[in-house]
Amino acid sequence: MQIPLSWAIPLLGLFAISSFFCALAEAALFSLGLWRARRLVNTDPIRGARVLRLLDRSQDVLGTLVLGNAFANGMLITVGILSAMEGGWPWISAGLTLLAALLLLCEVTPKALGVRQPELWSLRVAGPLEVLVAHFAKISEEEKVEISPEALALIARAADGSVRDGLSMLDQAIAHGGGVVDAAQVRDMLGLADRSRVLELFEKTMKGDAPAMIGLLGEMHD
Repeated sequence: MQIPLSWAIPLLGLFAISSFFCALAEAALFSLGLWRARRLVNTDPIRGARVLRLLDRSQDVLGTLVLGNAFANGMLITVGILSAMEGGWPWISAGLTLLAALLLLCEVTPKALGVRQPELWSLRVAGPLEVLVAHFAKISEEEKVEISPEALALIARAADGSVRDGLSMLDQAIAHGGGVVDAAQVRDMLGLADRSRVLELFEKTMKGDAPAMIGLLGEMHD
């Protein structure tokens, strides 16, 4: 499948903006904190209240942003490589160039902006983000599938930018969960270690407690 340049340029722009928005919103909101968010209500009551509502649903917000960012980045790379093939360019060079641009323009830059001025950017992204979170929640209700935001985040990270892989893993998780998908089920499905066990293993390693470390490794392997 090849995409003409007349289609590719608007698509690349759309997905780049989506990826930029998700990265910016994540950095701004989660750098803000509840104390500064409450202060925003005094300076801008309407938008400040939206920011507070989003922080009260932090898991829903994080799941939406991670999934949205993974989808946008995956589509950016896909459209870019297909466009390179259409233009007869070396697709490996085009893919590496696109990946470098994606990291700089859609990851590093928006996150730097969000961390440096969280109050400003939180107010600006709150309205669109609230609509997105509500939309994803509505889809889950219509499909009658209960998916925890942490489970969505795990699947999005495991997909590593591949929309097809992400949807495949999500379908598999839904099939195994029988209509309910939580983080523990996704970890088991993907073979991921629980974060608390990883931290415990690190602590025992730093203490030099070899017997306890080996025992914990055996438990995690089982």
